[in-house]
Amino acid sequence: MAHATALAAPVAEAERIPVDIRRTTFVVRDIDKSLALYRDALGLTLLYDQLIGGGVIPVKFSAVWDADGSYIELNKLLGAPAGSMPPGSVPGAVPANSAPGAKP
Repeated sequence: MAHATALAAPVAEAERIPVDIRRTTFVVRDIDKSLALYRDALGLTLLYDQLIGGGVIPVKFSAVWDADGSYIELNKLLGAPAGSMPPGSVPGAVPANSAPGAKP
């Protein structure tokens, strides 16, 4: 059975759909450095900068606004979902430093 190979090609002008992105969210490692980039270096206006803790994962939540009405959200995850385990952990395992007779 022969397989057809699909080739990528530009979309014809008449078939293009206009795209208008007004909101983008980034999960960042360092929200202070990210705010410094978007707010201070690029000149976007800070809309809010707050801690949201009522959900599954507590989040430091910030957003910056640009002049044309679009905005960028910057999210810093402050924890892990309830019931999750750190990478590499083994269910039921006792950490080495908490075993009887272990030295700190």
